[in-house]
Amino acid sequence: MKHSRIGQFLVIGIGAVVCAFVLLGAGWLISLARLGDMKSRLFTDAQSLQYAQSLETHVLAVSRGNNSLTVNDTEQLLKQLRTGITSTHERRIADDIEKQYNAWKASPTQPATNRLLQIIRDYRHLNTSQMQQAMTKSDQLIEQVRWWTPLLIALSGLALGLGGLRLWTRIFRPTLGLAHAAEAFGQGDLTARAPVLGRDEMNDLCRTFNSMANAICEREQERLQFVATLTHDLKNPLVLIGGAAHLIHSKNLSPEQQDEWLQRIRRSVHQMEEMISGLMDGVQSLNGRLHLERCEVDLTEICSEVVCDWEKRVEQHGHLLRLEGNRCCRVLGDNRRLERVLNNLISNAVKYSEANTEIVVSLWKQGTKIRLAVKDQGYGIALEDRERIFQPFTRLDRTKDMATGTGLGLVSVKKIVEAHGGTVKLYSEINKGTTVEIWLKSVDREASHRVYTAASNSLQPKIKQRLD
Repeated sequence: MKHSRIGQFLVIGIGAVVCAFVLLGAGWLISLARLGDMKSRLFTDAQSLQYAQSLETHVLAVSRGNNSLTVNDTEQLLKQLRTGITSTHERRIADDIEKQYNAWKASPTQPATNRLLQIIRDYRHLNTSQMQQAMTKSDQLIEQVRWWTPLLIALSGLALGLGGLRLWTRIFRPTLGLAHAAEAFGQGDLTARAPVLGRDEMNDLCRTFNSMANAICEREQERLQFVATLTHDLKNPLVLIGGAAHLIHSKNLSPEQQDEWLQRIRRSVHQMEEMISGLMDGVQSLNGRLHLERCEVDLTEICSEVVCDWEKRVEQHGHLLRLEGNRCCRVLGDNRRLERVLNNLISNAVKYSEANTEIVVSLWKQGTKIRLAVKDQGYGIALEDRERIFQPFTRLDRTKDMATGTGLGLVSVKKIVEAHGGTVKLYSEINKGTTVEIWLKSVDREASHRVYTAASNSLQPKIKQRLD
């Protein structure tokens, strides 16, 4: 499964920003906690310092004979002194004060008083030292917060800036380029293409757009070629009709010559009608509006007539046309359009085959199916082009200069056959030839085993004579 590069980038970018803000939040909370702890310790040490000072004053007053202070007052200060202990060292000194006080209370001599006062002073010095250490740590923490907070903010801003730049490069810039290219292409600039700046999903979308644009341009060129070809093909019979009409209008022709030119006009008109009918079939098949006039027809008769019609034209190109089959084949279909299918296939076989090669039209019944095939020994179709040739207006680069055409022949063949409920199959090999098979459903009511080369008895001698 292909991983999303943009998704990975977004996850990394968002993760980096979230981590930066988490670090900021965690640092802020830790700093608050540490400052709170320092504040509590400073307050406790200050109270302990005050209690120690009061205790020292009481001891001095008692030792000097001040009877206004009772022992209970001094012991109350000792209890308060123990409530403000914040370290092990302080606890040990507090224990020593209590022991020394008990000794002093039992024997309030001057040496005992001095020892008690010294221990109380040590306790005061310890609290003072602890307060100084707390203040120093507080200053250090404030200094750290002062430096690390802007640094983390700068790093977060840098991550956001780099992420924004990367986001612009990977998403917004290709998107804007694609939008501008699509707008220009929609306004008629067929050369407009989206910039491809990398290998992620957005750039893959740009490549897809460019491929689509290239395909549309190719289609447009094929349509222009189609119009040019159609114009050329319609112009030739029109020129002949116009020239013939001018000659007949001049009244300088004999009746026999007039009949001859009238026949040429009729053939040209018929040629144009067939061309226009084929074009209309192609357009209707593309629009899904192909209407069939169905009736029961014999494909053997259609094949025989079409092959005989092509006989002289094939000979002019130096080809050999052969019809083969072994059974009467009847289908439910449109006679005129089935003729057009076979005409298109034979025409393609003649156009794209070298002279002195054989073209075989075969018609066989296989079970409930009928197989109509046209096989040539022409240039063949590459594997990658076999689907393209059934697309509208397609002319293959390898063979498009060999003959003119509209590019709708095989399209209309496929659509007409599919409208009859049949299928088209193509087999081809480069420089060895192509076979196009058409499979239709049979509607034969009787199993007829007549062997024929052409179904019509009147046409059979012509085909046999030609094959001989």
